[in-house]
Amino acid sequence: MNKLVLIIDDNKFLFGTMIQDYIEAYGHKVVCSHGGASALSLSREFHFDVIIIDYDIADAAEITKIIRSCFPKSLIIGCSSAPHENTFKDAESVTLLAKPFALASLITLIEKQAGN
Repeated sequence: MNKLVLIIDDNKFLFGTMIQDYIEAYGHKVVCSHGGASALSLSREFHFDVIIIDYDIADAAEITKIIRSCFPKSLIIGCSSAPHENTFKDAESVTLLAKPFALASLITLIEKQAGN
């Protein structure tokens, strides 16, 4: 089953566009946000099955908490090049992918969610 995926990242090309193209190649629909305010606005318009957030953006932990409250059953994947394990634990039920990561591992997580 195809999923609706939200990507939140302030770097449009390196993270958003590259990952968007890859995920869409697997049949999922992707919406990109380049900041917390637009992500929160989008979360009022759509029901996202999977949310991928770059944890190196400003206020990532707070954005994640708010999005978790909007989508309690959605998969939230936090991606970061810095160690944010404690911050992720505070954000509740977030799967961590350390950068760099294999795109195939991202698809595996999304496909597991697709089985739910």
